[in-house]
Amino acid sequence: MTTPSGRREPHFAITGIAVAQVRMRRKLERTEPERLTLKMWLFPWLSRLTIALMAVVIGAMAWLPDSRSQFWLSLLTVAVVLAGYELRRRKGPAGAG
Repeated sequence: MTTPSGRREPHFAITGIAVAQVRMRRKLERTEPERLTLKMWLFPWLSRLTIALMAVVIGAMAWLPDSRSQFWLSLLTVAVVLAGYELRRRKGPAGAG
């Protein structure tokens, strides 16, 4: 899907960022609550709403014929990035061997 200006939006990236924010903030709340100096408005509900709405947008991309190719290409890109991450993680840190 594109914006009115014709620019493609990184829906999978925004969703990933929102999921990571919820997970990391929950972890910090348990382990180091003193490091949380900024209170996020409506946490965690606003983040969950963002994730749900992005899932609707991604679902619409898969459903609508005009954006289906963009959906599959985006999904392929995510798969390639995740596979590269997994290969890098298994190999270990750079320069370690």
